[in-house]
Amino acid sequence: MVNPSILLLALLDGLNLCALTLLALFISLMFLYNVSRGKVLLLGFAYIAGVYISYFTTGLGVALLAISLPLIPHFLSRVGAGLMLFFGAANIVNYFRAGTIPTMIPNSLGKKVVGYMRSFSKGTSFPAVIFVGTLVGLHNFPCACTGGIYMTFIGLISSSSLFLPYLAAYNLVFVIPLLAILLFCSSKTVTLRFRKWRETSEDRVKLFIGTLMMGGGFVILSLLALGLI
Repeated sequence: MVNPSILLLALLDGLNLCALTLLALFISLMFLYNVSRGKVLLLGFAYIAGVYISYFTTGLGVALLAISLPLIPHFLSRVGAGLMLFFGAANIVNYFRAGTIPTMIPNSLGKKVVGYMRSFSKGTSFPAVIFVGTLVGLHNFPCACTGGIYMTFIGLISSSSLFLPYLAAYNLVFVIPLLAILLFCSSKTVTLRFRKWRETSEDRVKLFIGTLMMGGGFVILSLLALGLI
């Protein structure tokens, strides 16, 4: 039986700056085109729904692959926890010596996402916004700050008969920070303040998340070694 406490990984996953910053950018673009606060909230929920759908679908595909492959028990979890340790350590090292260890995976999809945001925020149709959210979810998975965490979780639940409910619950927890940003930044003034805060605090946030990732990676590998999960 999988311990429900591993859903805490979803909250750590959801704190990644990539997804939060892209949502804040999208909100600020809608304000740029004088979209009302009410419609910003509705479109924001549609955007987050797109993120949920694509991230859930990606996780389901990886989980089914993990189930079908006759690998070492919890192989995917071990790889994911190792990635958590690496990128966590990289964030800590880069805080003290910027650029020492590259942590960003080159991805042209991220540039396309921003381009679609700029064009779609003018028309602000629901299908277009869901499409943008879907692209953001696809962009998140290979991202250095989130992929390892998600892989760890998928590896832990792939052998459970409840992996579908766990996956659905994980993604609900994953979007909680996005919902918080949407509600918090549904004011133009607050959105601008958030983006300024992000510019001045990004390094400290990465240090904090890197420390959490390293701690989580050590705990998971230790529990796996002891056969407790």
